[in-house]
Amino acid sequence: MNRIILALFALALCNTAHATDYNVQRNGAPLFCALAVTISGTTYNFQGDCGVTPPPPPAEGRQTVGRVAYQSSGVAVRDLTEWNSVFGHATPYDAMIAWPGRHNSQPTIIDFVRGKYVALHVHTNALGQIPTAGFIVHTEYNAGFDPSISWSRAAGDFSSSLGANCYAAVVLSGGTLGKYATPLTGYLSSCHLPPNADVYFNIKMADPNQDTSTCHISQRVCPFGMSNNFG
Repeated sequence: MNRIILALFALALCNTAHATDYNVQRNGAPLFCALAVTISGTTYNFQGDCGVTPPPPPAEGRQTVGRVAYQSSGVAVRDLTEWNSVFGHATPYDAMIAWPGRHNSQPTIIDFVRGKYVALHVHTNALGQIPTAGFIVHTEYNAGFDPSISWSRAAGDFSSSLGANCYAAVVLSGGTLGKYATPLTGYLSSCHLPPNADVYFNIKMADPNQDTSTCHISQRVCPFGMSNNFG
């Protein structure tokens, strides 16, 4: 019964909201029409867009497939449009685990195409469910290039549309590609992802003309190593 009342409450909020009626999370992100709930005196109200479809990605520029290496266990061709396809594995041969994936997943996209971007789709879980928080690291091995990253509601949206903590213009080798969290955690330095929502983790070369020891300017494709950590 409480779940039904909560759903009706969220729907009522949605029906009365307008595109400009944004409330904000504690990290400054716009809120989305998914859920409204008060916990320990703090209201988490994801209203705002109310079902408005995000703009489509550009017709060109998105890389949708590529070879992914998992440490020394081998290489597999993966769908680069889905988070689960990449981070849901720790080897080329194991069964896929859905978001947030496997704790020991350390994938390297071997042939990240210069000038394109990768957008990994995630459907987040319910408010308060695991993971409460996590972060992705840009590994120093197979570093390839310095990326720009973002979490967004639309594939290829490299902006702070979900808040300042959801975008980084440049991440150096060995740096954190992005902290993510549910609103229950209170991690103010994290990107707070809306619950029960479709979001994208976007990656591209910060400088398509960057020349590094593992991504020479003459190379059309370069490696890009990552590691997922959550709890």
